[in-house]
Amino acid sequence: MKNIQTKYKLNFKTMKKGLLTVLAASLVFVGCQNYDDQFDDLNAQISALKSQVDGLSSLSGQVASLSGTISGLQAGVSAAQASASAANTAASAIDLSGLSASLAELETKVNAVQASLAGTATATAVSTLQDEIDAIEADLADLLSTSNIYSTAISVTNATSLNAALALGNKINVLNADLTVTGYSGMDYTKVQTLVDRINTMTGAITYTAFSSTGTAVTFNNLTSVGNITMTQPGSYSFPKLTNAAVIDLKDDYETTVTSVSFPLLTTVTGLQTDATADTIEFTYATEVDLGSLATAPGTSLTITTKKDATLDLGSWVAKDAAGTHINFTLTLNGPASFTNGTAAGTFASTGLPGNTLGAHDGTIALTNVATAAIHNFRGTITLNTGVKNFTGNNVVSAGLSGATDLETVNMTMIRDNDPANSATTTAALSKSSATGQDLAFTASHAKLTSVTITGKAGDVSATSVPALTTLNLSGATAFDVSVTGNASLTSFTDATTAEDWTFDNNDVMTSLNASHTTSLTVTGDTAVSVSVSGNAEITSLAIGFDDVSVLNITSNAKLASITGGTALKDNGTATTTNVDIHQNALVASLVRDTKESPSATVVAGASSDTGAITTGSGIKDLDAFLTDAIAATGIVSVWFDTVTKLEIQATYGGSYTDTTSSLTAPTAWDDATAASNAVDYSSTYSAYYNYAFSRDASAAVTSTTGARSNEVWTWVYDVNRTAAAYQDVALGAAEGFKISYDGGNTIFDQGDTYNGSTVTTIDDLVAYMNADTTLDALGIDVIADRAGYQTTLATFTYQTSANNGLANTAGATSGSAGTTAGRHAYTVMMSEGVESIIYTAAGADNDAVADIVDDFITEMNLHVDFTASDGTNDNQVIIHRHISGGTTHRDLSPEAAAITITPIIDAAMASTTATMLDGYASNTAALASNNFVFTVTEQQLQGIRVTLKNTGGTAFSSNVSFHISTLSNTGIVAQTNSAASATLPNGVYNRLVLGNNAPTFAQDAGIGQYVTAFADITAGTTTTTTAAVTAVNNNRTGW
Repeated sequence: MKNIQTKYKLNFKTMKKGLLTVLAASLVFVGCQNYDDQFDDLNAQISALKSQVDGLSSLSGQVASLSGTISGLQAGVSAAQASASAANTAASAIDLSGLSASLAELETKVNAVQASLAGTATATAVSTLQDEIDAIEADLADLLSTSNIYSTAISVTNATSLNAALALGNKINVLNADLTVTGYSGMDYTKVQTLVDRINTMTGAITYTAFSSTGTAVTFNNLTSVGNITMTQPGSYSFPKLTNAAVIDLKDDYETTVTSVSFPLLTTVTGLQTDATADTIEFTYATEVDLGSLATAPGTSLTITTKKDATLDLGSWVAKDAAGTHINFTLTLNGPASFTNGTAAGTFASTGLPGNTLGAHDGTIALTNVATAAIHNFRGTITLNTGVKNFTGNNVVSAGLSGATDLETVNMTMIRDNDPANSATTTAALSKSSATGQDLAFTASHAKLTSVTITGKAGDVSATSVPALTTLNLSGATAFDVSVTGNASLTSFTDATTAEDWTFDNNDVMTSLNASHTTSLTVTGDTAVSVSVSGNAEITSLAIGFDDVSVLNITSNAKLASITGGTALKDNGTATTTNVDIHQNALVASLVRDTKESPSATVVAGASSDTGAITTGSGIKDLDAFLTDAIAATGIVSVWFDTVTKLEIQATYGGSYTDTTSSLTAPTAWDDATAASNAVDYSSTYSAYYNYAFSRDASAAVTSTTGARSNEVWTWVYDVNRTAAAYQDVALGAAEGFKISYDGGNTIFDQGDTYNGSTVTTIDDLVAYMNADTTLDALGIDVIADRAGYQTTLATFTYQTSANNGLANTAGATSGSAGTTAGRHAYTVMMSEGVESIIYTAAGADNDAVADIVDDFITEMNLHVDFTASDGTNDNQVIIHRHISGGTTHRDLSPEAAAITITPIIDAAMASTTATMLDGYASNTAALASNNFVFTVTEQQLQGIRVTLKNTGGTAFSSNVSFHISTLSNTGIVAQTNSAASATLPNGVYNRLVLGNNAPTFAQDAGIGQYVTAFADITAGTTTTTTAAVTAVNNNRTGW
């Protein structure tokens, strides 16, 4: 029995340790999620055990109760294990199997005690068992007293409450409640540090606020798990052992003092905030941000801002969701000295799935003031801004570099976007040069950039006037267009593997150039590429490997003496036009011999029948196949030696050669006309002997005809009635429309007619109806209608002010001293087509509203002979009619009338508009800066209706041809009145366009001829030659 009792006591010790493990484990996963039910259940079972032991009335009852309690504890342990397994990563690692086994063994021993009890009859035996149970009771009391679990919220607001919290001692090791510390005057930060150091695990939230910016930073040295954290303090934020938390919100009240944000062991968090801004850590004076163990960010974005050159540790982060699935992520960093995304050795799988074990694979990464950046295996958008000095990327799709003005080195291996979600069409398009998403442009703004290395599948690559760039390496790059221009320091260039259009111009310290790329044509319909090597002052040699060129320009390379690899350039692809310029280099023909052909031979100068020989080490002859192909195409080929050392001419067939070198004069002009002349000059300057190939096709003269008027045309224009204020067209009245009369009959187009299944009810219907009709074509009358005549401009002025940056707008009023003028307004007005002028109104009064401003504008406009202006329906509307140009007061009713535009000029200096636009402001400088007023003018061009009768016959219109309103009602169509007779004329006489009356003359505007031309004015016009004809020139020495 003693043996049983001893084992029983030992196993209870095991049970005690197990219970402690249950409590600690419970709090771990409760710290991440609220498993209050399990926690309460365990406490309830422990309390039940204690009450049962305390209340034993008999040994038998005590043993039976203890047996039941152990069974309950086993059930609680099973529930706790299940909850832990379902919780976060940290909690799920808890193993309670040992505790469960100990309880099972204890249950076996209790059952044995109970069995022994049944056979025990002596008081001594019972007393012995009672002693053992008393020992159990003592162990239980010890368990409860040493578990250090505290379930009451702690609030520190003054010294008294701080001392009270400290008096709890280690009871708060496990705090099953909230902790609130609110700073107060005289706050003892040493005591606060002592308090927080006692907290190891929390299920509640921390709300901590230091008293002032001079307080001492408190570090939660021992805290491993917590709910929300809301913290405001100077100095630093440090949680060295914290592994999991809910939302962490770090306040920036004392931002200038915060130098460190450190959560080195934090693996799981549901939110990261700075001053309640989600997914953000922003402390611009922090020199350290440590999230080194954070495996998964809480959302799909994260912004971290630190002091420049700070240390950032995101070494464990990978862009995945809680389920472990890779996600697109937006990462924005500003300040860290360095950042690496992914690993350079990693790759994307052939399926396009990410190969990164760290970092993001897709989304957006934006870096500012990150001196050294490395981004690998990322197919999203990369944006580099100021402060980024050195950038390395492996398996990246693109990078925005325009804002990265501090770049010093760039090294990128590029890939096409391999997103599995891309369609086959999208994927194919990415490999065509029409795609621009992978283009890289290095410019003068990259003033510190010295080295660029680009390989892989790139887009266009350009380096333009990059002042410090010494090395550009495109080795292995499958590029689209390549352009390297004006780089004053470039000494090393390695060409791409493939390229399309290719330019290398004005790189003045390069001494040799290898243009070894293979030509690619990626876009359907592309036939050839263009290549330019021009203006490179120090280049002495050029090696080429490209082909399929339709534009080749090798010019103005003053020291270029050698071109090698020319045999690779065979033709112009499938182009039909080829232009070639090779001149102003240093290409030398050491000897040119012009041979006299046999007297029996038919010789055409410059053709293959014209024979001779050229000795040269320039390599130009390697281009013979290409030049032959180019000459056969259309275009201009102009290829020249820059020096001819010796010229020998054979005067007679079979005779000796005469040294004619002294007669040579090198060409100095290279325009096509001069070059064509030089290419055939064999006797004056002998410049033709510098030419290796010249070809220009003949072309006819280009002429231009003006003043042509091919048909007799009559045109009528009518205004239309409109609704008030909105100025919308009014529908046609009953049978309202037009009637065209001619020899033998008439045709009526009016309201109620049907055509193409539609009934004519509106002005627009009537226009479409007339244009669709072809019944008059056989009579030589072409009817043309549109909404282009009788133009009226409706200008609407808007003037509103606000005290809240555009919110709660109210009617505006100009400002001036009481009873004084408030100044003038200035506008830019379209006076005639393409000609703008500034007009100034007279000075207005103080508190002028929009109606007053409109009145001033109308007065000023009516002072100009170009316009008539009047009030619209509303007091902020103006109706404006344009006059015929040239000083006449007649209104221009023709479709040639230019639209009237009006733009207010409100300048900060108040040189134009001198009225102050915002009451209470001294000037428009402040008014404009406030954004608290709006002053605009919008124009609507109101059109009438135009009908033209075009005579397509061979004789003038008959006197029977006329046009007038069919049913006069002035409902939709407004007939012009005869003011002298005060009668409306139905035959349309006063609505007909008359040159110089209601339309400009032909001299004023030749375009009016399409609307008004008398039969007698029909003319073919005047034809002038704008480009002279050119003769063909061909000088081909490729066989020499």
